[in-house]
Amino acid sequence: WLNQPVATTKPTIQIMPNWVACGDESNTLGEPAAIGIAVSIDRAWSSIGVVSGGEIPHLGASTRARGTDWLIAEALRIQTERNIPVVIAGRGPGASLIEALEAASVVLTVAGIDDYQDACATLFDRVEAGTVEHGEYDDLDQAVAVAAWTAGERRTFTRKSGDVSMLEAVTLALWGTGQSVESIYEDRGLVTL
Repeated sequence: WLNQPVATTKPTIQIMPNWVACGDESNTLGEPAAIGIAVSIDRAWSSIGVVSGGEIPHLGASTRARGTDWLIAEALRIQTERNIPVVIAGRGPGASLIEALEAASVVLTVAGIDDYQDACATLFDRVEAGTVEHGEYDDLDQAVAVAAWTAGERRTFTRKSGDVSMLEAVTLALWGTGQSVESIYEDRGLVTL
């Protein structure tokens, strides 16, 4: 019995068993309907996830980069070009950016804790039902691979299991497609491009 191999790492338990089956090899995003912003718990990484509209939404990884200094300008650029909602968790690591995002004229949809719990449950249910698809985005697949659930009656993706910022970003974006949001041009007046 001493010559038996010993596992050097814990086996990963996939929290969304149907994730691979929802893969779309074409990586066809379609017209973006919303973006989500998320920051890793250690603030080393930030992510922008995107969701296309349609009967079967497509989850996509827009950008994942170190730090947060690039996030505000990129969120504003995407929102201005696409006129789509930008969603952020009001109690997540990125919440400290809300004031700066709003000062930069990014019109935000802020998800409260109940909203984020609903968003996590909705994504899980849609993945398991096969009513959402995703491309082969390494940043998103890696976030799903390290994701774990928080304990409690209403689960969310825990940020303590690794960098799940891209998973959180697409989760928020998917939730944001179901929210009613004013046009970003309503408060700005005349916008010249």
